[in-house]
Amino acid sequence: MSGIVNSSGSRSGVIGTTELDYEEGTWTPIFEAAGGGNMGVTSSGFYTVIGNICIYGCTITVTSAVINYGAVNIKGWPFTATQVNSTQIQASGLSGITAGQNLTGYVSGVSMRVSQWNSTTGTGNIVSSRFPNSTVLTLSGTYHI
Repeated sequence: MSGIVNSSGSRSGVIGTTELDYEEGTWTPIFEAAGGGNMGVTSSGFYTVIGNICIYGCTITVTSAVINYGAVNIKGWPFTATQVNSTQIQASGLSGITAGQNLTGYVSGVSMRVSQWNSTTGTGNIVSSRFPNSTVLTLSGTYHI
């Protein structure tokens, strides 16, 4: 690096180096009804870690729905989150989601709680019965590790 330093001279050479951890890989998300067991799904995910940031993406397709077992979690994250980070979840095939509503989630530790956002009432849990067969969830985001 070279350039003007404090308008009084120049300096050449490396001022500093930083090594950041870098890793890429895949992971398998687990889609779970909090009140009772795993839902039947096919799922795949990818991640890239740069330093202490995990960049992730995944797709989950419901193949065997469960009957109203309560809140829904996504588990199996490749790294433990050190801070809570939220993300918007894209979904197709959900039942009972109308205009002004969408899905959100937040990664905490090694789990993501899936919630339903309603522009009138705010955030609330979404129950597993809203995920019939062939529902597809796609999400991506970042979190600190």
